[in-house]
Amino acid sequence: MSQNPTPKLPGPPRSDLPSDEQKVVYVQRPVKQVVQPDPQPSATRFTIVVCGLLLVILGLLLSLGAVGLRLGFEPAFGLPRINLSLMDAGILGISMIREVPQVVLASGNQFILLPLLGLVFIAIPLAFLALARPRVPGAPLPRSGVVFLSVSGALIGCLVGITSFVWLLIPFRTNLLASIPANFSEYLESWRPDLILICSIDVFAFLSTTLWLILLHRLPLQGLGWSWLRISMLFIALCLFTGLGVSLGLNQGLSTPRPVVVDTQKATGTLLMGEVGSTHLLLSETESRTFESTLVNAPLSCSGHRSIDEMIQSPTR
Repeated sequence: MSQNPTPKLPGPPRSDLPSDEQKVVYVQRPVKQVVQPDPQPSATRFTIVVCGLLLVILGLLLSLGAVGLRLGFEPAFGLPRINLSLMDAGILGISMIREVPQVVLASGNQFILLPLLGLVFIAIPLAFLALARPRVPGAPLPRSGVVFLSVSGALIGCLVGITSFVWLLIPFRTNLLASIPANFSEYLESWRPDLILICSIDVFAFLSTTLWLILLHRLPLQGLGWSWLRISMLFIALCLFTGLGVSLGLNQGLSTPRPVVVDTQKATGTLLMGEVGSTHLLLSETESRTFESTLVNAPLSCSGHRSIDEMIQSPTR
């Protein structure tokens, strides 16, 4: 005798009735972007990061000092290649950075709004850095408004980079850094103040471009084809770093006190600039108020220190 099957009622099956079919439940809900916090760094990772930062800072100091001497100070005076060790390059780099605040403040005497405008150009990318968030892998595409703001920021950074690169190539800057004027009156009246102005602009241009470069790496531009802009901005930042080293190196070479040589036949002051091979390099002020460099392979006697700026500003003896 057969059993009657369980009758099927119309409508969805009840949960309390047995069923041999698997149930598939579709749940539709919006997916939110979840930013996972970084894990707590271990001691090894922290040590590696600190050592890496120290190596980068050391490399920048060495490069800045070497560029300042080789491409800035020596070509302006037509001097031969002075002996330069790694320690000397590092000391030069630190001295150049130490003079940056003085240069920026002194540039206000030539253009009173320059320090303020420079700080504004630095503050703008800093403000965007506090708001920018990179795209999390696997997260949904950003909204159209976020994409618009990201592209706008990228275009502004591109404009800043192009303007800074053009600044490196204008004749006013290149001609002034090529050599010092033979006329000391021109040096004091226009050339030296213009050099301070150029150094200050180089500082703000490099800092602003570097901040925009960092901002470009934090904007959610992945998949939008903007990798070329990041590479271009990196190249421009390296060019600005070189230009900054040239101008600051020349400024540092003019303001650094140097030993004054006393056992010389020159009628006026003579400064010991360094060593070229095994000989001493001297920079002398002639009777006609011009500079002359000589190599001496003999013991020297020095008394006191004086910078090139102080030598030029002193009256004729």
